[in-house]
Amino acid sequence: MSVQLKKGFIVYSDLKGFSKLEPKEQKRYLTVYVNLLSDTIKPSLEKALLSNTWGDAIIAVFESGTDAAEFMLLYRQEAGKNLGAVTEKRVLPRIAGHYGQVSIFEDPLLGRINTISDEVNTAARIEPVTRPGEIFVTKEFKQAFQLQADKQRKVKFERLGMIPLAKDHGERELFRLINKTEKRHIIDKLLELKLPQALPSDPELNEAEKQKIDNLKEMIQREQILTVLKEEWEKEHTGIFAFEVAKICKKVGFYQEGVNWIERAQNDYIVTSGISLFPFKMKKEVIKLKADLLTRLDCYEESATILYSLWRNIEGDNVKDASEILAMLAGQFKRRAILHNNQILPSEKVNRDLLEKAASLYLEAFRYNIEDYYPAINAAYLLVMLGGKMAQDGRKLAIYIKETWGYQRGTSHWLDFTLAETEILQGIYDEAKEEMEQALEIHDQKIGVFDLESTKLQITQFFTSMNLEEEGEELIQLLNKSMKEKQIK
Repeated sequence: MSVQLKKGFIVYSDLKGFSKLEPKEQKRYLTVYVNLLSDTIKPSLEKALLSNTWGDAIIAVFESGTDAAEFMLLYRQEAGKNLGAVTEKRVLPRIAGHYGQVSIFEDPLLGRINTISDEVNTAARIEPVTRPGEIFVTKEFKQAFQLQADKQRKVKFERLGMIPLAKDHGERELFRLINKTEKRHIIDKLLELKLPQALPSDPELNEAEKQKIDNLKEMIQREQILTVLKEEWEKEHTGIFAFEVAKICKKVGFYQEGVNWIERAQNDYIVTSGISLFPFKMKKEVIKLKADLLTRLDCYEESATILYSLWRNIEGDNVKDASEILAMLAGQFKRRAILHNNQILPSEKVNRDLLEKAASLYLEAFRYNIEDYYPAINAAYLLVMLGGKMAQDGRKLAIYIKETWGYQRGTSHWLDFTLAETEILQGIYDEAKEEMEQALEIHDQKIGVFDLESTKLQITQFFTSMNLEEEGEELIQLLNKSMKEKQIK
């Protein structure tokens, strides 16, 4: 397959609100709107080097900036005019533009040329942050357009500022592309205001605190760490220092100390124009860490309440946050189903109803973020433990995890632990022990107490609940040995 590298103007769009249309409205979209749209925008779209559609989404790559801009403006106009005639809800296009190098290839599945590149991905990450009914383009698009277009161009660019893109794709300087005769929106001017003018920037560690954190991370002896933590507790510290200490507490297994430092971070405040602001009170990362620490202390109700509140306040299409919070909620159900007073229950006392709910939440978390193996392996465990047909599904899921992520073996201890656990779920215990030994050896310096405790608990829960303590004895001994070598009691 030959691949050509070309620079072009990339257009990516979809319809905001389309997924919320009723089936009858979606049918009208397909039978009425698509025909109306094709009559008006197809000639403009045909000027593209290539184009494609996925449902309500359109992607196109143009060699001419003028052709790209004309298509975007025409599509915005026609969509706004025609969609109202076929839907009862407000549905508007979000149109994004970027400029960069793309790979052009003959797609044997489609029988025509197609494209793929990081620049296409960038355009796709701009679209979700574009206001419905608007066209947002990058600085690269604007500059390339201005180099190509003549002085009589019919469009202009209004600066929006640095905008965070979707799915943690970083920030880009974006511009609103409009007809030359259009007026600038007041919202564009307002959004250009610099937030730091009104609010202070996120706190940072000072040099002395940074050195102390680095020293704590290098310590191995738990008693030494605990002594330092007690000494530092009596001193004045910033909220960011307290948060970083809480993360270390989690890693070395000091869960109550971690909660104490988290609460200290949440109570830290700064004064701006006479107003006290608490930068860590509702910070997402702080709240999630606190919930995790509370779980380790069997404070399930408080932890679940925190996580549920986070879940209810997830913004937009933030699938990563949604997946992580659902997985953490699933962990609450799982621990309550299997543990009592921090002791693993015998198989006959395990709460199957809670276990099924936990499995469903893990699967839902995996559906939200299918690139994350963490909720998948947890779901696989619980399905096997539930038995029957669900056990078959759990083993198949374990095989899927191994086949999907196996090529990345060696890149992280969590992945290597997970790959070893897929062998456990298939009943291949000798191979699981061998893979776990390799993971412990390869990643020795990166593995912390929390990592070992979590993995041991996961495996022990499984073997105990399945009445397979004898089969799992060597694996548990292996993890215990590793913990002792790190001087963990």
